[in-house]
Amino acid sequence: EKKERPKELYGEFDVTVVCDRSSSMRESDEAGAVKYVEQKKAAVLVLEALREFSIDLEDARRDLQYDLRVRTEVRSFGSDAQVEILKPLSEELTERQRVAVFKALDDVPGSTKDFLSLEQLQDSIPPEDYEKISAKKLRKIVMILSDGNSDDPARASKAANGLREKGVIVF
Repeated sequence: EKKERPKELYGEFDVTVVCDRSSSMRESDEAGAVKYVEQKKAAVLVLEALREFSIDLEDARRDLQYDLRVRTEVRSFGSDAQVEILKPLSEELTERQRVAVFKALDDVPGSTKDFLSLEQLQDSIPPEDYEKISAKKLRKIVMILSDGNSDDPARASKAANGLREKGVIVF
């Protein structure tokens, strides 16, 4: 039996890419690819694809029912020095931002304090955004690119689950 579901229409999308700058990213995966190199490609590809989508939306904005907007952000984790925002949350993606993200992801000297980046992200989201998420006016997505190791898996899981409890999609 077919059942019709009402569409969930969102007006804004925020995508945060959280990148691993731990020293284990210098290793090769099973296919022989160096992890940090593949991560750089993936992060930049996501940013470029979403920027292009945003440009397409600007052209189609007058025909859309909702004023759809896409903002992107890149954060990283590693040791304390690598827990930082590489590209702030915004609709733009400048050449300077592209280069800064690409260069920063070459630097993988640290440990794996992924929990710090996730906790900072959770604390940085304003209450108005959480209200928009619950009102289905904003879809916030966090993509964590990592080889899976963490200095404190329980703390990282707690931070990710805290974001999920507030309606943020984390994967």
